[in-house]
Amino acid sequence: MVFSLLPAFLLGLPGSSKALLGLIEGSAEALSYALRAVSGIFSDKFRKRKLFILIGYSLSNVIKPLFAEARVPFDVFLLELLIVLGKVFVPPLVMLFFVSLFLRTIGVLL
Repeated sequence: MVFSLLPAFLLGLPGSSKALLGLIEGSAEALSYALRAVSGIFSDKFRKRKLFILIGYSLSNVIKPLFAEARVPFDVFLLELLIVLGKVFVPPLVMLFFVSLFLRTIGVLL
């Protein structure tokens, strides 16, 4: 599914509305921002950033095909929240990239 078409898909489902679309997307974004700090704390505590990245991308890729089976807006809501949970595990990727880049260029900067 093309995720830029998710709003059109959701509005095509029976029982959906623009307000419900806003509620679903807003809830997903709020959950994402609320859980990013938790993900960062666990990533720093366990120092297993690659594991967090693997879990995040795997969860997102397993859940995305299930959108084809969504029949009511609540299905889309649950799947969207699961996608967000997968995205929450990805920020350690940025930290892993930054640390590796910094360690490679430390001698160049001096």
